[in-house]
Order: sequence, then structure tokens, then C-alpha cells
Amino acid sequence: YAAHFCLHSSIHLNTEVESVEPTAQGRWTVQARRGDEVTTETFDAVVVCSGRDHYPQMPALPGSDTFAGQLLHSSGYKVPEAFAGKRVVVAGVGSSGVDIATELSSVARQVWLSTESGAWFIPRYVLNRPYDHRLTRLAQRLPYRLRMFLFQRLLLLEYRRMGVTLRQLRARGLPLPRFDLWSARLTPCNDLLQRIVQGTIQVKPRIAHLEEHEVCFADGSAVEADALVCCTGYRLRFP
Repeated sequence: YAAHFCLHSSIHLNTEVESVEPTAQGRWTVQARRGDEVTTETFDAVVVCSGRDHYPQMPALPGSDTFAGQLLHSSGYKVPEAFAGKRVVVAGVGSSGVDIATELSSVARQVWLSTESGAWFIPRYVLNRPYDHRLTRLAQRLPYRLRMFLFQRLLLLEYRRMGVTLRQLRARGLPLPRFDLWSARLTPCNDLLQRIVQGTIQVKPRIAHLEEHEVCFADGSAVEADALVCCTGYRLRFP
């Protein structure tokens, strides 16, 4: 494609951008390095595509300096095998936390999932269709409350099809906030709900502090843990 449309002459690979500065004419001066060669060029526009999720946001947990286990951000998690046979606490119920907890539950000795306010977990398929296929133009025409009511009913039908009930989830300690796109977290998942009901993943409240070998929670309970994975997002910074 690039050769057919003669794009190679306009593309510079293996090039590091060292600075980007505005000019008086509303253009941009870009200094770049390729090996030992440094060039300065002027452009009409600059698009920064380096991503926003680059600087991990670690929570300030009391006792983290004395915790003898492994303490890491989700960005440092690569494969579950490194945690085989270990007791692991996963903090956070966003996409990273849910995926990592589910993956770890197949190899770890025990997994605890810590959440302060809970979430609604949406299976990636609802009644044999990808869940986002339910967000049709017709659905958008419905009043918001009716749309949420129907979507929740579909979700509960899928829960029952998986053999999961709200009573079971609440009994396992999972907080279920009001079903509202604007105030509650809705997190896609695969096998998380079944793992919670089976006890493979245990739900715990917010982490209060750490001790040498324990993670202590806001309800006064504590568990012995070999690792704590913080799925707590990123600081929004751009270079």
C-alpha cells in the first residue's frame, strides 16, 4: 500500500522527536533525531499519539514500605504463571482488575478482588450477541430510564443463564450500585462472576493499610498475601 501510493518518501521511521514548539505563524517547529543526525522542520500541525495511559497511578497505602510481598501496578503484570501457587490481592474492578483477577484465579492459590463501591459486570456476550450490539439506534430513541431498565433485564437474564444470581453475588460480598451508566461502573468480563460464586475469587472491600505479610481491609478483615496488584489507573500526563 505504502509503495503503491508513494508514501515512503513522506515517512521517517526510527526517529525520536526531541521537541515540539509553536511558531508565531501558528505552525510547529519539530526537532527530531535519527541516529546521530538532528533535524529541525516546520509543520502545519502535530498529532501526539503517545497515549495517555503511561504514568501509573499507585495508591498511597499506609504500610506499603513494610509490606514483604510483591507490590506492583497492573502495567507491570505480564503473565499469570509468575503468580502460580501464590495468594494475590487485586485492587480495582476496572477492565484491568477484572481481567487480571480472572486470569490469576486459574493458577494462584487464592485471589481476592478489592473494591470500594462495586460495579456491574457485563458479560461480553449477552443472549448470544456481543453486548454492545444491544446499543442500537432504536435503543437510543428510548427514554433513558426505560433503556436502563431493559438493559438491566437483559443482563439479569444472562446472569441466570450462567447460573449466577444477585443474591449469590451479594452473599459473596460484592456491592451492586444503582444501575446507572452515569454513576456506576459497568465493566465487561468473561468468567469473573462464576469465579466469584465458586469462591475462586473472593470479594473484599477497600484496602485500609498493609502490614508485613497482610493486606488489611476497611471492614477490619485481613488476609495473608504474597502479592498485591494495584489496578488503579494512570495519571493523565502528556510529554
